[in-house]
Amino acid sequence: MAEIKVWIFDVDDTLYPASSGLFRQVRERIRETIAHALGVPPGQADEIQRAYAREYGTSLKGMMERHGMDPVAFLDEAHRVDYTTLSPDPGLERALARLPGRKLLFTNGTASHARNVLDRLGVDPGHFETIIDIVDNGFVPKPAGQVYDRLLARFGIDPAGALLAEDSPRNLRPALERGLYGLLVEDGAREDFPGGGVDAPDLEPFAARLERTSCLRTWLDARFPA
Repeated sequence: MAEIKVWIFDVDDTLYPASSGLFRQVRERIRETIAHALGVPPGQADEIQRAYAREYGTSLKGMMERHGMDPVAFLDEAHRVDYTTLSPDPGLERALARLPGRKLLFTNGTASHARNVLDRLGVDPGHFETIIDIVDNGFVPKPAGQVYDRLLARFGIDPAGALLAEDSPRNLRPALERGLYGLLVEDGAREDFPGGGVDAPDLEPFAARLERTSCLRTWLDARFPA
């Protein structure tokens, strides 16, 4: 791997283990919000949630396009979750403090949700130059190519010296296609969503620029030991 000068991190199921169940809560809250907004039973709301995630990248985008959903209200409801399911991670805080170069957060969630995650993990938000969230991207989610292009242009990032850490192969592939390095974080507890075949594109063509880990902190510790 070349020298990485810009580190870009997803938030959910990347900074923390999927086994914490936090993002599962978010998905459940989204399902409840869809059911309430459309007046449909939970099972139908689940089908709608998955279908819109497949078609639009996020169920929020589908609700906006199909039903005129207020995105701010949707996101407020989606992130009414119990953050105490996350355990503080002082090791991650130390690893990020040692990590050289620029650091950014890049999430389909909200900046306030990202800050709540950092607070619960005990990670100093000052490590990160900025949080690029779904609002910042005009509610256009990863994996839409335009949000990656905008990120690179806005922050003057050379893809050859940048890495994106992500739990979603679907969201990682556009970065790899643009010449970034990729780190796929998969602890085995992540729920395939919106579906295995759709959410797991072939990353093998990018194997030379792709690494995998079950834990972000462990990977950082191995490469930048104390």
